[in-house]
Amino acid sequence: MKNTIVVRSFTTAAAFVASATLVVSVLSGAPSHAATVSEPAEHCWTEVESGTSMCGKTLDALAEKMYRTHGIILQARPGEVVDDQVTGPSKRAKAKVDSERRATGEARGNARVSYLLIRGFVDTRYRGISQTWSSSLSEPPCRYYASLPYGQYESLANMFWNDTMSSYQVAQGCKLNVYEHTKFRGTKRGPYGNSPDLGILNKKVSSMSLRKDP
Repeated sequence: MKNTIVVRSFTTAAAFVASATLVVSVLSGAPSHAATVSEPAEHCWTEVESGTSMCGKTLDALAEKMYRTHGIILQARPGEVVDDQVTGPSKRAKAKVDSERRATGEARGNARVSYLLIRGFVDTRYRGISQTWSSSLSEPPCRYYASLPYGQYESLANMFWNDTMSSYQVAQGCKLNVYEHTKFRGTKRGPYGNSPDLGILNKKVSSMSLRKDP
């Protein structure tokens, strides 16, 4: 399956150099967690179909940027139960921005909805900086194995999230395999649904694979 690759802009040269060092170590065949890399400083989001990506200092700041810039909000699929931590920031951002636009007489555009695929967190119990991967498709993403067109990430170094994740949330009906090394190698954990603690793989995940919940 074709791998989705997202390149994120960095706000400091130091962050770029650290990440480049990691990529070199992976390509050279060194263990994927051999290099020491600074953890991400911002919450980030990527939509897998469009490749649209942006970051914010807080989840609320990120949601506001998503809505102001692209008109995008994160929302639960029909019949899906999603933690308010996922959808709450978008609800607040939309209410705030729409209120400002009403006050100034600015026309309000229609919101475009994107749906959770995976959200990884730096810390256990869904805490700390996060990276969200979402999809514009409203149908359940893991209904059939054969139709799963995304969620296969053979190298998190490409996204600068190598050896960073300690917990994750996934779309309802999905489970996730996480691996110690790139290309789905090394110690494996899963497939599991929402996981508040990755145990021996905390901050050691280098690739992951989304799967249907049997």
